[in-house]
Amino acid sequence: QAHSRAQESFLRHTHCPRPSLYHLVMVVSRLTLIVFAALLLSTSGAKKTKISKGAAKPNETVTSNSSAERDRVAGLSEAVAALAAVGQELNALQAATTAPPAAPAGPFEVCGLADSPHACARTLTAEGLRAVLQQGLDATVAKRGRPWLGPGTPAWDCGHFGAWVSERRQLANGTLDRLHALHAVVQAASSGEACDPERFPLLDAEEVALMVHLGGSSIGAEAQRQSLSALPRLQDLFVSVSKLAHDMEQLSYLVLKGKLPHCFWRFVKAYISVIDTPLNAPFDANTDDWALLQPSDWEHIGLVYSTLIYFPALPAVGRVVNDNFDFSLVRQQYHSSSHGLVVMDGLLSPKALDALLQFTLEATVWFELKTGYIGAYMSQGFANDVLVQLVQELRIGLPDLIGDLELMHMWAFKYNQGSKGIKLHVDDALLNLNFWVVPDTANKNSSSGGMIVYLKEPPTGFDLRTYNSQRETNVDLDAFVASAPSIVIPYRQNRVVMFKSSLLHATDERDFSPGYENRRVSITLLFGKRSQ
Repeated sequence: QAHSRAQESFLRHTHCPRPSLYHLVMVVSRLTLIVFAALLLSTSGAKKTKISKGAAKPNETVTSNSSAERDRVAGLSEAVAALAAVGQELNALQAATTAPPAAPAGPFEVCGLADSPHACARTLTAEGLRAVLQQGLDATVAKRGRPWLGPGTPAWDCGHFGAWVSERRQLANGTLDRLHALHAVVQAASSGEACDPERFPLLDAEEVALMVHLGGSSIGAEAQRQSLSALPRLQDLFVSVSKLAHDMEQLSYLVLKGKLPHCFWRFVKAYISVIDTPLNAPFDANTDDWALLQPSDWEHIGLVYSTLIYFPALPAVGRVVNDNFDFSLVRQQYHSSSHGLVVMDGLLSPKALDALLQFTLEATVWFELKTGYIGAYMSQGFANDVLVQLVQELRIGLPDLIGDLELMHMWAFKYNQGSKGIKLHVDDALLNLNFWVVPDTANKNSSSGGMIVYLKEPPTGFDLRTYNSQRETNVDLDAFVASAPSIVIPYRQNRVVMFKSSLLHATDERDFSPGYENRRVSITLLFGKRSQ
């Protein structure tokens, strides 16, 4: 009865119990009950029966003619055996609950440029791909907070705003102290002081090395290389004018569309206060430098900056690929081109196109800072059933091109008006598939705004990282492609461009109208490994 009451009380007062913690409490309660029962049996037997004081001979078993004593001994033996079993269970559970929890594997640990030869095998089925995307979304929620509206969450009003903010404060606990520590490293480095990691206990050695480098102090090449791994951990504490402007525009859009309640206007005003001075200065979208967020600015926007605020539930769309999309013509174009270049219009059905456009406008999953644009990745919430179904329909429609190729990567980029976009590069995959979702009315020049593909592949054995780097490269990329034929592909909504990922390509010059809904958005899917 005590065990049952403890179980009911634990479940009643704990909203999200950890199974291991719950079982630990139950084991402790069972252990207490068994010890108590054993003591009662022992005390009771001692009063009823006296064990002979005579010493037993070797190999001689002490027996008793008393049935009460035999029952007591049997009961005590059972209690001791149960006690030992519970003790083993308790030790195992204590080890499980005291050991540091393993970090959840994000999709890029099991898929996406991973070293394992079978890392992306899960993406070959709809169920596996959906699980990979859900894994990334769960990790994003754990790191960046529960969205105001998302799968499984109620439609809240401003009466819940205080509780939602309190959740964010708890999630961000300690962030401001780390931000102060990062600024202290930069200040010390810029003053020429020694920056021993022991001076900054809130940061690890890689984070200190990175901030020393950003503070203008020279560090060894090896330390600089190792410090780059700290950048993803710290990127949410960096800002750029374009990222701040986008986030302010998106929050305003969501409030004006009634997706977020009016109490979120306070965050829009907070963004304005943070970026008011930079926006009043001349703004060059192509020299969009990053800056470490100031602690005073974090106190204004820190609870919502680079967090998951809104995640729309998309409507069912039926078939994702347009019924009139000619897969046979795609295969014909691909095989007739030595570089596998395909340009086709009308990829998505109207409902699917509207759903993906809605997702890019509403989902606050644009966490990646770039120069002149921002990114959303499949490991960080760029995930929905329309994308899952699109991948599967492409596999069925193009069995000889995509059929059994693993999905290595999937992302979306959203661009600033006036920026040049992505520079010359190649992607680490076998097949590159891009398409655009923003209406053509946003593009002021119908002959541009898309991409340029150079029909020249890198030489055999060329290092991909060196090839994509504009600095410290042994090859002048412009000279390398100077003699290469190129194709300029103008922007069109719902146009798909597919080619071998080893081809050099870049964003074309573009002139899109101002306004949040007019920001150019491209979606990229990478299939297969370069070794294939």
